[in-house]
Amino acid sequence: MLKRTAIALLGLSLATASAAKLPPPTPEQQEAAALAAAKTAHANKMDGYNLCVVQTKVAADYVNKQKAAGKSYTPETMAPCVSPGPFVPPAAAKK
Repeated sequence: MLKRTAIALLGLSLATASAAKLPPPTPEQQEAAALAAAKTAHANKMDGYNLCVVQTKVAADYVNKQKAAGKSYTPETMAPCVSPGPFVPPAAAKK
């Protein structure tokens, strides 16, 4: 009985703590969050670009090996890899 009561009280206290409301973020915190989101988005674009470059190199190597082996191989045409460029912070982009 005592264990059940203790577990119930613990669960109630955790539920109350999780229902507590956080204060709204300050403008500085909002700017920091926007900057972090922009950096993450740019890093994802760079990762995609780097993956595209590597895939292009691997495909070109495969085509060269097929041609060296005397096999006729016509690869599909793909869109060229486009670099996203250097990171530009959101505040600098607005100015």
